[in-house]
Amino acid sequence: MKKIVFYLLILVSSLSKNFKKELISMLVKVKNMLKTETRESKRMLEIYFNYANGKYNKNHKEDIVWANNQLKDVFKTFGVGALLLLPFAPITLPFLVKLADKLGVSILPDSYNDDL
Repeated sequence: MKKIVFYLLILVSSLSKNFKKELISMLVKVKNMLKTETRESKRMLEIYFNYANGKYNKNHKEDIVWANNQLKDVFKTFGVGALLLLPFAPITLPFLVKLADKLGVSILPDSYNDDL
C-alpha cells in the first residue's frame, strides 16, 4: 500500500503548481489514515480478546459487528498489499480501484475512503 500511495502522491503533486504544499497535504492524509487504521485494529483485537474470555454478552452485539467489519478492512488492506506485488502496480491498482467503484465494490479499507 505504501508504494501505491507514494506513486500517487508523486503523480498528483507533479501535476500541481504547489508541489510542496500538495505533497505535505497528501502525506498528512496518509499519516492520519494509518493512525486511524492502527487505533481501530487495536480496538478490534481488544473486543475479540474480551469476547474469547467471556467478558461480552448479548448486549455487546454491536461491538462484535463493528469488530467483524474492522477485520474485513484488515483483509482488504492485505489484499491491496498483495496487489502491490504485481508488475506495474502503480498503474494497475488505481485501475482496479476505479473498476471496483464502478461495480459497487470497495477494495480499500473504510479509513482510506473517508480521508481521500
